[in-house]
Amino acid sequence: MMAYKVQGATVSPDTLCCSHCRSQGMTVVRLASKHQLKCWLKILGSKPTCKAPANVEVVWPNIIHGFCASQRVDPATLLRGLTPEALKDGFTRPAVEAKANEALAERDPVAAAVDLFDRGLYFQCNFEPNTEVESFPCQTLMIVKAARPGSHICEAARGLTDTSRTGLLMLGKAGLGTKFHVDRTQAENVAFSVIHKPKGKAKGKRDGSQAHFVLARWWFVHPHVAPKFAEFVRDSLHHADGLQEFMPKPEHWEHMLAFGSQNAIDGRDVVIVLNQGPGDIVMVPPGWPHAVSNVMPCCKLAWDHYDPRYLATYSAVHRDVASPLFRGDTVGDDYMAIGPTVTQGIEQAC
Repeated sequence: MMAYKVQGATVSPDTLCCSHCRSQGMTVVRLASKHQLKCWLKILGSKPTCKAPANVEVVWPNIIHGFCASQRVDPATLLRGLTPEALKDGFTRPAVEAKANEALAERDPVAAAVDLFDRGLYFQCNFEPNTEVESFPCQTLMIVKAARPGSHICEAARGLTDTSRTGLLMLGKAGLGTKFHVDRTQAENVAFSVIHKPKGKAKGKRDGSQAHFVLARWWFVHPHVAPKFAEFVRDSLHHADGLQEFMPKPEHWEHMLAFGSQNAIDGRDVVIVLNQGPGDIVMVPPGWPHAVSNVMPCCKLAWDHYDPRYLATYSAVHRDVASPLFRGDTVGDDYMAIGPTVTQGIEQAC
């Protein structure tokens, strides 16, 4: 009987069960193709409750310090290793779109992207390495991504789409980042310090001392208190749209941490902070609203992946957290296609 590697451990299909109704003893294909998919579709089709189902396990965010030995990248060298389509995607994103034409009119796409970074804009694009171009930074990031558990178990389950080969590259200075949003599936994010000297600027330190610096600060909110926290942000922090478009400012931090301790679950604060340094990788569980702010100029690589064991969680997150709290928000879009994945899976399995 075939066994699968899941999160670093060998799991036999006999040990898997439906995480929604707890039926036992099904193989992974039948588990992900028919019985459990019907349970997940039932979740997707029911009315949003803003409450995570009691039988859905909540995994806490985690960080591995020094996961990647390579801790620094040169933006220009890295960007040259991407496909033209990936770079083109970066210039269409809202954060840089207004300045993109001006930057591209005077220079090639790589130089234009670096120029936007120098001007304090947040450049993001798909991470699609160009196999025809030799780029050590791209090869390094591909190795980093390949070293993490992916979705290969999904390939044995009919009807599931493996999107783990895609990723997002983010390049920005201090103070930039991503406002509160939620990932419907597991996400991982690794940070690198930037080797770059803008024109006319003094030469920066190159002695490796940056390795001990914080590059990005992450704020996480437990999914069970997400609706209550959204009300807190609206009423106490005076952000009219709740979590939508909300980026924590220093004056908010003390109040947010106090909320976390006052609403603790099983003795653990429900608002947590992770400080990410060069080479550190952050594991983002599904359903945790989070925001990320750069403390120093940095480059980050992020990607999402499925695990059939947690599709019940993904469905619940899609219904109870992402849809009601981030409705109409571009960062809240179902870009991992949880709804269609489950629906198509049932159509193909039955």
